[in-house]
Amino acid sequence: MTWDDITRFASQFDCLSLAGGMQRAMQLADAVKCEHQRSGGWPSERKELEACLSFECRTWQHCGMVPSGDDLAYIQALYGRLKG
Repeated sequence: MTWDDITRFASQFDCLSLAGGMQRAMQLADAVKCEHQRSGGWPSERKELEACLSFECRTWQHCGMVPSGDDLAYIQALYGRLKG
């Protein structure tokens, strides 16, 4: 999977409407990422995963950057969980 594949898929979701605003999207994305890094687990709600992927891609695109290393690995895992 390429970064373009991931961002194209993530563009189907709107993190702001899924999470209920920018602040809540940011909090959700941070909480899910921390929990995944700590335990390897994911939330059971697909909507939360969609919001997180949308937020991550939106953030990287806003900065005009492509993630690498651990950041890219996390986003790829999130994408894989949603596509799987």
